[in-house]
Amino acid sequence: MKKDVQTYQLDMIAVFRTSMQTQLDISKLAHWIAPLHGLTRWNVDLEDCDRVLRLEGNHIDIDAIQALVQQAGFSCEELDD
Repeated sequence: MKKDVQTYQLDMIAVFRTSMQTQLDISKLAHWIAPLHGLTRWNVDLEDCDRVLRLEGNHIDIDAIQALVQQAGFSCEELDD
């Protein structure tokens, strides 16, 4: 008799230091991030000294995210684990 095997797809997580300062900045970035496929969740922690942008998804292109955030007018640097 075969047992059912459950599989889980683990999301990638990427974390970036940014120059965003306000909720308005986050709203501006949302227009740039909205069209991206594969993201399941994202947020910005404005209370952190690094103004951390955290992204979760099945595929995250680090270079593309950095370029996109910079095109939106903010600095963006990937943080190491």
